[in-house]
Amino acid sequence: MFSRLVAGVILAGVILASCAPDPRNTADAYKTTVLANQQAEDLAAARSARTIQDNQAAAEQAQTAAARVAGWGWFISCLTLAGCVLVIGLAIGSSWAAVGTGRALAKAAEIKAMTIQIKLDELTRTYPLLMVYLGAGRFSLGDPGKQSVLMLDTRQAGDRQAIRAAGAIQLAGAVAREARRSNQPEAVAVITSGVSHD
Repeated sequence: MFSRLVAGVILAGVILASCAPDPRNTADAYKTTVLANQQAEDLAAARSARTIQDNQAAAEQAQTAAARVAGWGWFISCLTLAGCVLVIGLAIGSSWAAVGTGRALAKAAEIKAMTIQIKLDELTRTYPLLMVYLGAGRFSLGDPGKQSVLMLDTRQAGDRQAIRAAGAIQLAGAVAREARRSNQPEAVAVITSGVSHD
């Protein structure tokens, strides 16, 4: 009986030993648990890295947008300033041009009015010179035949000579014209002898 008992215990031990968990299954379970934990940690790290990258990208986009807005603001300010300078320049230039054009038209009308009364000299078939005092010691000497105007200043020695010569020519022309009209050549001699030449 003792042998039966020993055989029963051995049999029970074998049965119990065969019911014990397989160490391979335990190792596979441990391996699966470790892999699952590692995958969970990797996913958490990837999520964290993606969040950091997304935050950095959003910050960079915000900086880029702010820089663009600042750049456009600077560009618009410079464009506005340039436009103001352009408008002011155009206004000043056009007003200056309008005043100059008005003066030129007035001078042209004055010369045209003077030339209406001027007739060609019958002997030389030329127009006489037109000398007009402009003020501040300045004269304009116009030659309608050549369509030229010479500006002369009494403060310059060469111009003073030209003014005297033009004046003498005008005087001589006026005297000759009046003498011819009067048909008295002796009157011309009397008038010209009284003229002093400086």
